[in-house]
Amino acid sequence: MKLSLNECDYVLVSVGYTDRLFTRLLRPVKEVQDAIRDFKEYGEENRMVYVATHNGPVLVDGSQEEVKKIQQFLKRNNIEEYDCLCITSNQAHSFIDSIMQIGHCACFCWSTLYEFDIYKEDDMSVALIVFDTESG
Repeated sequence: MKLSLNECDYVLVSVGYTDRLFTRLLRPVKEVQDAIRDFKEYGEENRMVYVATHNGPVLVDGSQEEVKKIQQFLKRNNIEEYDCLCITSNQAHSFIDSIMQIGHCACFCWSTLYEFDIYKEDDMSVALIVFDTESG
């Protein structure tokens, strides 16, 4: 059975330079807070669960238990989560556009998209969207 992006339980988006999206206190910068707020207006199912930074996951709208479950799934499927946002959404494209508008990484744009895969197990599906944020 094929799944579309909007049917996945989680979307993992490689955005590059996640440290630029957060303050020293690991709070989202204002532009990210605005993007999250706008994202939630599409429906409660739209959440930024966590951000995978250099120092490990930073919880946003997810619980420790949820993040652990996702990370176990990623490990079983050999998926690297470095510098990624993990979201739940039926509006992933719109949210990615909003994060691109922040300008935290000059190479985070649709023209640098180089990988899109969907991984499925019995109880979970994850879409992986990877951008070549080092292409500059």
